[in-house]
Order: sequence, then structure tokens, then C-alpha cells
Amino acid sequence: SKGDGDSVRRNLDAAGIYGVRCAVLDAEIEDLPDYFANLIISQEEPERFGRVLRPFGGTLCKPSGVVVQRRGALEGAGEWTHNYGNPGNTLYSGDTLVKGPLGMLWYDDENQRTIDRHGKHPAPLAYRGMLLRLGIHSLVARDAYNGVIHYEIPLPGVLEAYMEGTQVGGAHIGNPYCVADDVLYIRMDDWCRAYNVYTGEELKTFRAPAMPGGQKGRWGHLACKDGVIIGGLMNEDYVIRANHGNGGPQNQKPMEDHLTETKYLFAFDVKSGELIWSYQPEQSIRNNTLAMGDGMVY
Repeated sequence: SKGDGDSVRRNLDAAGIYGVRCAVLDAEIEDLPDYFANLIISQEEPERFGRVLRPFGGTLCKPSGVVVQRRGALEGAGEWTHNYGNPGNTLYSGDTLVKGPLGMLWYDDENQRTIDRHGKHPAPLAYRGMLLRLGIHSLVARDAYNGVIHYEIPLPGVLEAYMEGTQVGGAHIGNPYCVADDVLYIRMDDWCRAYNVYTGEELKTFRAPAMPGGQKGRWGHLACKDGVIIGGLMNEDYVIRANHGNGGPQNQKPMEDHLTETKYLFAFDVKSGELIWSYQPEQSIRNNTLAMGDGMVY
């Protein structure tokens, strides 16, 4: 309760954990922000804590450890699981909850290296209380409601191609990562790895098939829906140039890796890991024209 902060701080300091593993904020529940608490331990009635308990798993316990309440999803909350919202590229999250005026829920400085504002960074993903952001050399997964970092996956150079020039990037290269059914997928080189979206635990690796001639390719487009992963090998003979030059020697790489079209399309079964089918177009397919829906690939 408010007013007990100093004694709690002294006890934690004596235990050697104050300022290292925990901090004390002496405040009334009404003074605290929405959704921030992953865990609340209290003897009081649960109705008082509903506003501050984190959705998607925030838990209220009694001091004895008995769980009184575990919060579920917010009614009307949407998701953003692919670069353009979903496998169908609708640019629509389905959210009916958020309305203006908007305000800041939390703020934190970060150290993840990302693409500058001209480089068309691929969109961050939002999934069941998780905020996932792919940077140039890593993926960082945060709690969307309070900013706590859940895990970071090192991926050296995964977005280096997105630094090549401006005005193109994620809008043309396509999905380098996506989420479906509690699994995070990230593609790089000729593979796509599957991770537990909540813990970052690596689950499985899918290797892209070779081209019909036997040559190894680079995985480009990536999407997942209804237990099927759609992937594509990049057309390395066609490079799109930026609207404002060809990169620069100091800040940007040359644009030889700015590959935006699929030369060989394929599909994997998520559970078995087996290749279901493949398709070689007569020429190539623009990555940002590929969409999935109703059991079809368009």
C-alpha cells in the first residue's frame, strides 16, 4: 500500500536486489498506466486491478500463490503478422478497439541497429501481446504492453539488402519474417527457421529446394497460412535500382542484392517439413504481388 515504499526498499536493499532486479514505486493503483503489469500479488479483490493487468496472460495471484485471475485477449484487438498485415496483403489488422485520440503507453531507448527512415524497413509485427522487430543483424521481441524485452535472436546481415539505396526496401523485397499459429518464421540465405514466438526457442529449419537445374538459390518471399509456408527463390538476374541513385560507398552497399522478384515458387507443410509443391514461372513474379487466401496462392 502507498506509504510503505521506504521499508520495502530497505528490505530489498538488504537482500542485495534493489536497483538490480527490482525497483519500488510508491503509488496508488489509480496512478499506474494501463496494461503494464505481468504479475500482481495482492489480497484485494480482482476488480480493482483489471485496468492495469497485461492482456494475453497477465496474472493476479494471492500471496499464497493461488491464481485469482489470468487475463486473456482484449476484445477487438487485431494482429499484424506479415509485412502488409497478413498473408493476403490487405494492410488491415482487423482491430476494432483502438481509436483516437492516441497517447504513449510506454517508452524505451533501444540499441538494435535498424534501417534509416529512407530505407523502407520491413514492418514490425504484432501478435498476441508480442511486438517483433527485425533489425539489420537481429530480431528483438518485446512485450507490446510494457516494453520488456523477451528475447533477441542474432541474425548477422539479415537486412543488409534493405540498406541498399532508398525508396524500395521492404515495399519490393517482401516478407523476410512472419508469424502464424504461435510460430515465428525468419528467412535468410537458402533457409527459413521456425521459432517459438513467445520464447525464441528454435524449433525447425526449412531448406529451400534447389532450382530445376540444381543450383542453390536465396530465399526471398515468405508467408504462412493454414499450416503451409509459401517461399520463393530470388531472381538474381534482375536488380531494381533505387529512385535516388545506386547507394553510396560510405553509408550504403551497392544494390546488387536488392532482389525483388521470385524465380521459383514453392510450398512446405509446416508439421512434416516436407515440400508440397513447386512452380517455375516463365519469367519471374514480383514479390509484392504474391498473396494467400481461401486455400489459394495468387
